[in-house]
Amino acid sequence: MHGIPTPKRGSAVSGNERSVVLSADPFLSDAVAAFEALNSVEGLGRWVLVGGAAVELQLETTHRETIDIDTLVRDKPSFRQQLIDKGIATLTADRTFQLSTGLPLDTIGIGPDDDLGTIKAAAQHWWMPYEANRYANLYAFENPARLNISLMESDRQHDPVPVSVASAGGLLAMKATVLPIRVDNENKQSKLANDAFDIFKLCEQIAPQTFADDLGAADPSFRTHLGSRLRTEFDTKADEHSRRILAQRSLYVPVDTLKEEILPVAEALESGPSLEQQSETNEMAERLRRISLESQKNGRANDLGHDF
Repeated sequence: MHGIPTPKRGSAVSGNERSVVLSADPFLSDAVAAFEALNSVEGLGRWVLVGGAAVELQLETTHRETIDIDTLVRDKPSFRQQLIDKGIATLTADRTFQLSTGLPLDTIGIGPDDDLGTIKAAAQHWWMPYEANRYANLYAFENPARLNISLMESDRQHDPVPVSVASAGGLLAMKATVLPIRVDNENKQSKLANDAFDIFKLCEQIAPQTFADDLGAADPSFRTHLGSRLRTEFDTKADEHSRRILAQRSLYVPVDTLKEEILPVAEALESGPSLEQQSETNEMAERLRRISLESQKNGRANDLGHDF
């Protein structure tokens, strides 16, 4: 994947739509073909791209090798079965879910009845890592960005393919909250290194306040927890992450560089969204409240999420 990342960009946020033109490479060509296949399934339901591929698309540059597609979905069993029924994916002998384009597809399921308020109530001040990660996953699912991806191949630009992609804040939240879950699992050390490196690249390329504003609709206690989690991981444990990234990915990121790029983001999250973003968030909450009341009044069911 080739592109010129804009230093400290601020556009990869929830509700944002932008067009991205990238030079085709084998992975990206297969990935875009997979996105087209997923988009073609009528009634499949919302899916949101996450993981390393989402980070690369948001930053418009290849920062590490990735070989699969990760998605968030509301009903994982139904989602996968529909893809099998349509011949778009198969379950291989080693239990890998593989798309017809050849790429493995990893689906992260969200509980059909999960909502942010219920998860927060169960989280008990976020001391339970799994609850914090559930909240992050659901927030990313409900607040994606939209990318219209066009490939350049032999001087020909292909038609854009729309993809719902986790926003900058959603990706950061998912990856930061999964770190304490993976740290004690010997089989997850490579993924742990990938997550730490993804966090570093996101923070390197995107302005700190962008993350705080992008997570403006999240519970304030969750934003504070996320900032604290980043401090714990990349202040007191920065040397561990630096060594792990080098050992697992053969990429050297000095401890001081990790701190320099990530700790300002932690501070921004702890300080909260800008006054302008707070105003926009309040206006959106009021608008959704009115829509909900009108829906109840008229006996209609409305989907209040972002449907792209």
